[in-house]
Amino acid sequence: FFFADGRIAGAPPDAPSRSVQAGALPWPTRGAARLDVLVTGPRLMPDAHGKLPPLRIATHGELAGWSGPRMKLAHLKWDADLGTAPGDTLAATVSLVDGQWDAARIARVDAQLSGTLTDHRLQVSAEAPVAPPAWLAHLAQVGNANATRLDALLQGRWRPGDRDGTWQAHVAQLDLRAANEVARPAAAGASAPAGAASAIVPVPGAAWIHLQPLDLRLERDAAGRWSTLDVGAGSATIAGLELDWRPSSWSPPARPGASAHWKLDAALAPFSVAQALARAQPDLGWHGDLRMAARVHAAFDGQWHVDARVARAGGDLSVVDLPQDPGTTTRALGLTQVLAQVHAEGQHWQASADVAGTRLGELSGRWTLEAPSPAALPAAGSPVRGQVHAHVADLNVWGAWLPPGWRLGGEARAEVAVAGRWGDPQLTGELSAQKLQIRNALEGVYAHDGDVLLRLEGDHAHIERFHVLGGEGELTVTGGATLGAQPRARLQAVATRFQALGRIDRKIVASGTLGLALGADAARIDGRLTVDEGLIDISKGNAPTLDSDVQVLDGSNGGEDAPAPPPPAPRRATQLALSLDLGQHLQLRGRGIDTTLQGKLDITSPEGRLAVHGSVHTVGGQYVAYGQKLQIARGEIFFNGLVDDPRLDILATRPNLDVTVGVAITGTALSPHVKLVSEPEMSDADKLSWLMLGRAPDTVGGADTALLQQAAFALLAGEGEAPSDQLLNRLGLTSFGVGQKTDANDVKQTVVTLGRQISRRVYVGYERGITETTGNWQLIYRIAQRLTVRLQSGEDNSADVIYTWRWN
Repeated sequence: FFFADGRIAGAPPDAPSRSVQAGALPWPTRGAARLDVLVTGPRLMPDAHGKLPPLRIATHGELAGWSGPRMKLAHLKWDADLGTAPGDTLAATVSLVDGQWDAARIARVDAQLSGTLTDHRLQVSAEAPVAPPAWLAHLAQVGNANATRLDALLQGRWRPGDRDGTWQAHVAQLDLRAANEVARPAAAGASAPAGAASAIVPVPGAAWIHLQPLDLRLERDAAGRWSTLDVGAGSATIAGLELDWRPSSWSPPARPGASAHWKLDAALAPFSVAQALARAQPDLGWHGDLRMAARVHAAFDGQWHVDARVARAGGDLSVVDLPQDPGTTTRALGLTQVLAQVHAEGQHWQASADVAGTRLGELSGRWTLEAPSPAALPAAGSPVRGQVHAHVADLNVWGAWLPPGWRLGGEARAEVAVAGRWGDPQLTGELSAQKLQIRNALEGVYAHDGDVLLRLEGDHAHIERFHVLGGEGELTVTGGATLGAQPRARLQAVATRFQALGRIDRKIVASGTLGLALGADAARIDGRLTVDEGLIDISKGNAPTLDSDVQVLDGSNGGEDAPAPPPPAPRRATQLALSLDLGQHLQLRGRGIDTTLQGKLDITSPEGRLAVHGSVHTVGGQYVAYGQKLQIARGEIFFNGLVDDPRLDILATRPNLDVTVGVAITGTALSPHVKLVSEPEMSDADKLSWLMLGRAPDTVGGADTALLQQAAFALLAGEGEAPSDQLLNRLGLTSFGVGQKTDANDVKQTVVTLGRQISRRVYVGYERGITETTGNWQLIYRIAQRLTVRLQSGEDNSADVIYTWRWN
């Protein structure tokens, strides 16, 4: 017979048709089945005492292509020949391929039963597309397994009585291991049932549960009910951890409404904590020889009896600051005690924890809970009372848990009383820290001598004091938070010449106020900040990093069968309303620029996007272009929302010339436009001559080697500093040149010129021909653009007043 659209077909012609409404019951609505059953014996009915005679049952069956509202089955086949007499043989095989009920799916099951009822043997091999729990996968190092395989072997014996009986079993094998699913088509020439899936070829992996051989005993009472299950002493290996237990038992409820009785006495052999943590958190660099052991005695006879304990068996634990750096520091916690205990009698539960270390500090707690009844476990509304005490002498030991490069320092204490209900505790006490330090040498962050006191009152937390120093300034924080089901916080920070960054190339000293409001799904930051002092040196970049679109794959997640990452958690909506004043002393240096920045910016976040409005302008300074140090005459940067593409309006000119000539930069930061400018207007060749040589093109000789030197140095330097500039800076000079000039006898000779620009208007220089024995010192004072005073001493002594008048 078979199922088709909810109707059973294949019945005898004279049998009435029966239909099943699809979806009313979880019966299959489509599929094919075959069933053969043969029962033989002296009679098929029980006698006057209700006892059946010995029977012989032979059956063969096959299901294929079954599907229904909640189930799906590709193929199921069985063969069995069973006798009910103690000495009769038992022979049965069951094979299942791709079965599914709701979300549960089994890829393959093969089972074999042999022997007799008195002495029989059962072997099972199964595979399901179920990965082990994440924590167990880390500990067992099973990688990216996408399936689990079960292998079991059981040898049993049945000792019947009149109405009671005892079944004893020896579990010779029970293994759960990781495996990967690999589909393989049926072999050539083999006939596969309709709808059967391809065979699943298991790829063995690491075992995460291995059970040592043990004995079981199941008894039936005089009423014919199963009364007691006894589990003999045994052991199992779970993800490398050795679990041992003493004989345990389970009894079903004696009457309807009663509770089952059971007891368990188990112990976890001492294990290496560093190895377990290194598997679970491979990036933290766990080391050490700390070993922990655990034991538990639990029983239930209508009420709970629990005595559990986890304790340090010896050794210590250490953390490497930077696991990838061979020369990094290893920090030992100096553990002297690790102990956690749980004790319960009826509805009264007690828990305690004690952790101590020479560097780690001390942590201890005592809690009591009241369960709703002696037969119930503590629930979310159970009353709770307790005390928590903590003292950490050196917070630096917790630095390894911070992002790379960040470090903590100082001493911390906590004295907290716990009341209320489990799941909604009420905390009373205080948290304090002295000599608090937060530093990151790579980023230039160093806040020190912090003093913090936080008071807890029920579900409220209030900052009594929060004061930390940075540079020559300080930062204070006030405010509080509401804890509980809907946590929220409101903080106010006041900075007074607080050094936020202190690197050699980046320094920010700021004053102002910041407000922070935090909710369950939103945050708001507002305030006003002023930069009191700052330096941004862009001549050298940070260490190279990968672009955001580059993904690094390793063997654990790089395969095609790697599970998809979980969807990202919803981000908290953040609103910004910041006003930033750059102040009077923010210096920008690097890539040819050396100037002071001033201006005001408003930073907001409309629709979750960062936006900046305002303008920044330069005050004085220099810009190096074409090998020349140009004065920045005008520098404006306008922000109209986009952070990375402001509008530019920059003009840099060469000083101390009779004409105005320089470089203008316009456009945007992502698409700048650079051009040469002059006043009066002239050709680009003339502009370049004035810009690089400082004179008109008609005075340039054919052997002007200074032009070639400066042009070559500018090209070689690129965005960096030219080699000649490096040498001049060390010598304290601002100009150096080699050229030719004609003397009074109309003879050309090579002349070396060097000097220093003392200020914007004063220049001191020295000039000497390479064939001359003496040279000339010059002091030039530029009174105005067209009026200059020049004093010269040496081979030629003179005092000149020069007025320049140009006309077209």
